[in-house]
Amino acid sequence: MVALTGLGSGLDTNAIIAQLVAIERQRITQVQGRASTQTSAITAYTAMRSKLTELRTASQALAKGTDWNPLTATSSSDSIVGVSATSGTFTGSMSFRVTGLAAAGAVRSANTITGLSTRITTGSAIFATAGAQRYGFSSLTADDTVTTGSHSIVVTQSSGVAVKSSASALAASTVIDGTNNSLALSVNGASYTVTIAAGTYDRTQLATALQTALDAQNIGVTASVNSANALKLTTTSEGSAATIAITGGNALTPLLLTTDASNNVGVDGKLTVDGGTTQTFGNVTAINVGGSITIAAAVGNFSAVMSGGMRAGTISGNQVSVGDGSLSSVVAALNGSKSGISAAAVQVGTNIYRLQISATTTGAGSDPNLGLAEFDSSVVGSLTTLAQGADATITVGTGAGAYSVANSSNTIANLLPGLTVTLKQVSDADVTVTVDRNAEGLADKAQKIVDLANALRADIDKATSYDAATRKSSALTGDSTLRRLVSEINTAISSAVPGATPASPGLAGVSAAKDGKFTFDRAKFITAFRADPAGMAKLFAQSATATNGSVSLVAAGDRAIGGTYDLVITTAAEQATHTSTGLASVGTTIRAKIGSIEGSYTVQAGDTLATTVAGLNTAFAAIGLSASASVVGSDIRIASGGYGAGTTLEVAWDGSTYVSDSGVDIAGSIGGITGTGIGQQLLIANTEKTVGGISILYSGTATGAMGTLTYSPGIAQRTSSAVFRANDSISGYLTSAEAARKSQRDMINRQVEAMEQRLSSYENRLKRQFAQLETAMADQKSKQSWLSSQIAQLG
Repeated sequence: MVALTGLGSGLDTNAIIAQLVAIERQRITQVQGRASTQTSAITAYTAMRSKLTELRTASQALAKGTDWNPLTATSSSDSIVGVSATSGTFTGSMSFRVTGLAAAGAVRSANTITGLSTRITTGSAIFATAGAQRYGFSSLTADDTVTTGSHSIVVTQSSGVAVKSSASALAASTVIDGTNNSLALSVNGASYTVTIAAGTYDRTQLATALQTALDAQNIGVTASVNSANALKLTTTSEGSAATIAITGGNALTPLLLTTDASNNVGVDGKLTVDGGTTQTFGNVTAINVGGSITIAAAVGNFSAVMSGGMRAGTISGNQVSVGDGSLSSVVAALNGSKSGISAAAVQVGTNIYRLQISATTTGAGSDPNLGLAEFDSSVVGSLTTLAQGADATITVGTGAGAYSVANSSNTIANLLPGLTVTLKQVSDADVTVTVDRNAEGLADKAQKIVDLANALRADIDKATSYDAATRKSSALTGDSTLRRLVSEINTAISSAVPGATPASPGLAGVSAAKDGKFTFDRAKFITAFRADPAGMAKLFAQSATATNGSVSLVAAGDRAIGGTYDLVITTAAEQATHTSTGLASVGTTIRAKIGSIEGSYTVQAGDTLATTVAGLNTAFAAIGLSASASVVGSDIRIASGGYGAGTTLEVAWDGSTYVSDSGVDIAGSIGGITGTGIGQQLLIANTEKTVGGISILYSGTATGAMGTLTYSPGIAQRTSSAVFRANDSISGYLTSAEAARKSQRDMINRQVEAMEQRLSSYENRLKRQFAQLETAMADQKSKQSWLSSQIAQLG
């Protein structure tokens, strides 16, 4: 560094240099001012972008037709029935009494147990589950060799009774006497002859009289009259080992029964354990209430006591280790099993306990399914029912037409479409629940759009203002980008929407004031909505009409522009399907599966195509398999519920050899732009500029030109699109303007850096020059001093 002292010249050289540098710095300050201007503009843009994001979010809350279906609910007594509503178009009310609350099943030990350390089981593990009654099992136990951990028992085919019905409807009145009172029948291989008491009977009375005769001999058959007024005889046991045949008797004529050459047989139940091989029950020994079956696991066996016939569904349980088998260990193990039960050691005296096991869910059939075999009966005694699982019930009406609704929990979803009720206490008097369209909630959302648009406009006015008195501009005075933004949002909110009712936003309460701000008339909005909910939805949301009735709009993106576009379908979507070759022989199990969900039905004697299809559809519905069977000519067709290549259906018509088929996705174009097919939906990429994000559902089978689709964005959708065009992170014009400002600022900052470097070089050069001057002057002074001293010596 050059040190300047001014000793040689007597000048303040540092001050001189500083002044010279300051003069040059003024140019840098001017350039930095331009950078500051850009920074202020960028800051203002950032604030605008934040407000735009809020406005778009508010607009999107009303941009789809489904956004216009919110419901609101009220209850005449919140202390008895609570209500909540989701969405839909249904409005109405209903009155009912709460006649029962849902309860969880529970059992307790018959004996008291001395001490928490008392061993209550002789085994090393307990199988814990609840709710198996719904599928036909009152208890499920496992031997100790069954692997600890989770297990799944899936009933893939419900068992069924054997049925014999009269050929036609019974007479309205029948006289039974000694000439026509006997009926001979075979049930489960045993022969019986019953005698009907003499009398004159209507149809129901005749069935009751026959039932009395059957019960007198403890014959496991139920007599009833079906919906066609025909006599129906069903076995109380189920499975193909359950049989019934009419063999004779003089009551055949009044009962309209015919003798059977062979037995009518029931349907076997089928299940799998942990995805293993299918096991069949009811084919050797009929399934009866209280009967037992043994179910094979991969290792070990489960033992089940039946509460009825097997019903399709899934039972989940857990084989848990119980440690030392003490009361405290068993309770801890059951509570940690996550198997739908909870256990407690209830102290009923000093160091005296009862074991109590409860289901964690409510509803009929929710009871715990632990069998006594899991415990030491000499210690526990028996497992006594403490509470029976019960459904919640409501009763509608009081007259002959009164009816009840049952539900496994106290919360009943969709009691009315979109309405959920929560039952809190039993009532003697009616409670009225009402569901209505939530006009107030929609008005709140529309108000928010208007408020945010006005807040944005206020920020824009502030950022672009000019003070004539001080001649001072704001950060974005004269900015063309913001002028465009104001224009597009004004157009989006205030322009009419063709086809909407009302078509004018002003008639729906949204108007533009003289100062450019928007106003919202809440009362006018609500009145217009109640007058025409669908028309108001079209005024605000995206909508479309198609000339082809098989086409409907699913959604549209923010890039989509209102207009009419040609539709072309080159490939129609298809389900996965399989068709049989005739009807399989008796005893053949027809299986169908999608993924890991499999349903099956075994063809029974006397089955037709129609009854087999009915059996398949019942089995599919019971396990939630999205497939359906139908009769096609002399064959059976099984089709997946879903369309498209993502659905694969496998069918084994012979019970073991599977054939596979996948659906076909739709293919086609909208407005000349090729879309992507997913099932029956055709989607256009969001990046397309005219039809971006438009997706349609085409339910037809024809291909080729399918007419046109006219897309119409409403106020909310137009506002969302206007914001998107400005604020999109890639293509938005506000984004581009902000990027340009940043680029200019960066360029100015680089210019300032270069000027700072030149100024630094200039300052250093001045310092060197002045240093040289000081050195030269100091040298001259030294020479002058020497010369003066020499002259003085001469004098």
